[in-house]
Amino acid sequence: MAVYTKIEKSEMEEIVSRYGIGTLVEYSGITKGIMNSNYLIKTEKGKYILRILEMERDIEEEKKELKFLEYLGENSIPCPGVLMTEAGEDYIMLKGKMASLFTFLNGKEVLDVNEEIIEKFGKLLGKMHFLSENMKLDRDEKIELEYLYNSISKDENKLKDILAENYAGIMQKLENVKKCDFSKLPFGIIHNDIFPDNVFTENGEITGVIDFNDAMSAPFVHDIAIVLNFWIYNKFGVYSQNLVNSFFKGYRTVRNLKKEEIEMLPLAMDKAALTFVFLRIKKFNFHDGDAEREFKDYRDLLPMVFENKNIEFC
Repeated sequence: MAVYTKIEKSEMEEIVSRYGIGTLVEYSGITKGIMNSNYLIKTEKGKYILRILEMERDIEEEKKELKFLEYLGENSIPCPGVLMTEAGEDYIMLKGKMASLFTFLNGKEVLDVNEEIIEKFGKLLGKMHFLSENMKLDRDEKIELEYLYNSISKDENKLKDILAENYAGIMQKLENVKKCDFSKLPFGIIHNDIFPDNVFTENGEITGVIDFNDAMSAPFVHDIAIVLNFWIYNKFGVYSQNLVNSFFKGYRTVRNLKKEEIEMLPLAMDKAALTFVFLRIKKFNFHDGDAEREFKDYRDLLPMVFENKNIEFC
């Protein structure tokens, strides 16, 4: 989340009126995250989240995401509900951009990753994958390794300057990942940005999963790799075997991994690490417009890229 598109009070009042959600009390931009503009809206009737899409995608593609959220909600996955305008529309256009209003989910982002919460999350992610197995959600990917690398490598000299002494090592990792064929692995609709700050908890229970804007059809190992990298290594600086075991204990109560998925996980983890290194470089080192957002340094992820992935995926 971030704030690229500025909304004045009079404009927000008009938006609130179109949705018939009462009188605007206050609103504020949400600066965490990278991809889209997001606002927390408070009215006399409650709290809501307004998301303005900042990526160039076809509206019909984006409507598929809204339908997928509806499907997950119908199957007891705690995710944001899409609100309709009084005219019966599930999105509006703001300053030439598609915007949607979502229900507000209670809870706070996961800060304390422990064995209990990661086991519960593993079960939830396993259910999400089970529900979407073999489903298609084709869209123009924005959090995808090849797309991001192609975006930043157009200015190769600048990329070399940014990565400096890490350039050769990163390129070698990239070549290794490019040789791998993940396409034959079990697939469905993955979240694709399943970081701890996109999962909410309250009183030890998971209350919500947010930010499905990069959900797409892909092998499930890509989501799992994000969890192992960003829920475990990025939090503790080591791949804690106890946390890995707890995650898979929960995940396997709903969906069993195939042998070939387990074998490909280390390379999927390398791919996920590189993907978010390149995403941060694109957003923060290559100018991407003025925005209110939390700075994220790609260098914080380099230890993860080069870390040995010898883990027991039991």
